[in-house]
Amino acid sequence: SGFLGGRSGNRGRCAGTCRLPFRILDEDGKPALPDGKKKEYYPLSMKDMSVLTILPELMDAGIDSFKIEGRMKKPEYAAGVTAIYRKYIDYFSDWDRDGRKTPWKVDERDLEQLRSLYIRTGIGTGYYHTKNGRGLITIDLPGYAGSDERVLEEVRSRYLDHAPQRPVSGFCRMAAGEPAQLTLLCGGAAVTVSGQTVQPA
Repeated sequence: SGFLGGRSGNRGRCAGTCRLPFRILDEDGKPALPDGKKKEYYPLSMKDMSVLTILPELMDAGIDSFKIEGRMKKPEYAAGVTAIYRKYIDYFSDWDRDGRKTPWKVDERDLEQLRSLYIRTGIGTGYYHTKNGRGLITIDLPGYAGSDERVLEEVRSRYLDHAPQRPVSGFCRMAAGEPAQLTLLCGGAAVTVSGQTVQPA
């Protein structure tokens, strides 16, 4: 993104270079890929990652916080994906406490909802069980598959189109050389947590 698009993804300004088509030519300027008829490929277009199916492995490894990529996404996306992950993190706690008597199972309807919320052509587990596999990349498509408007409307009505039961406000303070601070306010209560020292951009 920084080299080809002039905007750094590391600074939240990704130019979407991975979604652009590329052509590989031989010394004579002819397509060098096996399929000579196809002019463009998307060798940098990765599928979105979903770890629901391997969630127990990650939580057993000591992970108890998951980052959901929501930058430049719709509110419906952030709300829908967060709700599904919240459901299965809570389910893991009950399942683990119950002695794991049944195999870990993710409801196909939840996976379908994830696919409907994602704007790309596929989801997978990324590099967790694969090393540089072709299945990580969409190859033939730029990656944008759109969203299911029916699912977006359902998420809107459930999470976005009504007043919150408990209004919460918050602010984050970040200054180079100082710990990051997040403060949440609700009624007369205030909670502040500090994180790692902020590095200069």
